[in-house]
Amino acid sequence: HKRLPFGQWVASVWRCLEGPALCDNEFEIQIADHYFSELDQWSAHNDLANFHLFEAQLAQCLVTIPTQQANPIYIMTIHQAKGLEFDHVIIP
Repeated sequence: HKRLPFGQWVASVWRCLEGPALCDNEFEIQIADHYFSELDQWSAHNDLANFHLFEAQLAQCLVTIPTQQANPIYIMTIHQAKGLEFDHVIIP
């Protein structure tokens, strides 16, 4: 009986637990697949007891999240905007 690489094993468990159903879009599933691939590569050459090293390496990866709009603008009252922590607020 052949063992699956660790990342593939984790991915199969994630899929059995309906992990993709928790994703909001296809991009999030691609990010998860990239994580499983990175986990495969790392675990092939490293000891899982040092998993914190993998987490540190993964933290160095940059992920650009695509947006539907390049510069979204929200129009609302001051009361609706209160506490939402926008970068910029324009009050006419």
